[in-house]
Amino acid sequence: MAGSMLLALALMGGGDMPMALVCRVEGGGKSGLDDHAVCARFAEGLSAASGRSYRLAPAGARIDSGMTVVVRFMGRDTVAAQASLIAAGRAQPLETRMVSTSDRALGLDSIALLARDVARAMNAAG
Repeated sequence: MAGSMLLALALMGGGDMPMALVCRVEGGGKSGLDDHAVCARFAEGLSAASGRSYRLAPAGARIDSGMTVVVRFMGRDTVAAQASLIAAGRAQPLETRMVSTSDRALGLDSIALLARDVARAMNAAG
């Protein structure tokens, strides 16, 4: 019950006001991708998949509502996201999501797929 209330609070907001997204990248050197580009693509993919606009907040910022995510590269072919919804200053961790490729290196399209999976986890948490 409390989890669904946190989710509802996180998804509510003032009209078209974007939700804050604090993003951190770990192991990005394994991917050859720029950390900022990874976070920007994650925000873009999450916004598209969730139907809610997300904007990047400064790294390490404390937010009262929105989402935090750690995008972790686990090699050239696997990336994971550990995300938490933040509502009223309280965090609700979501199920960790992973994307793997078998025939090519990860790219920004893989990050968009990862963001889509996180949006699905948001729906499942509600």
